[in-house]
Amino acid sequence: MGNAVTARLENIRVKDIEMYEDRGKTWVAANSGGISTFSVRGSGKNWWKLDQGSEIPNELRVVNDYGNHWLWEPIYSMPLDDYQEALRLVGEQFYKVS
Repeated sequence: MGNAVTARLENIRVKDIEMYEDRGKTWVAANSGGISTFSVRGSGKNWWKLDQGSEIPNELRVVNDYGNHWLWEPIYSMPLDDYQEALRLVGEQFYKVS
């Protein structure tokens, strides 16, 4: 997910979430996936952490879909730009741990 500089939550890939076009804009569909994060640090570098109790934008919900895997989903269908902005805001609260 992250790199040496940022957690990169707003770096959305087509396989992460369902996207569609409406009125000339790209939208993301609610309940179709989201950005992946993990609650347990794995091997390798560029791991980022978000402290418990951090403020999460109202446009997002965090879903534990299995094991230590968590999805950051939009709570309603919204323009891709809005989803990215909400992810960017929460991403600013992450800090690098490796």
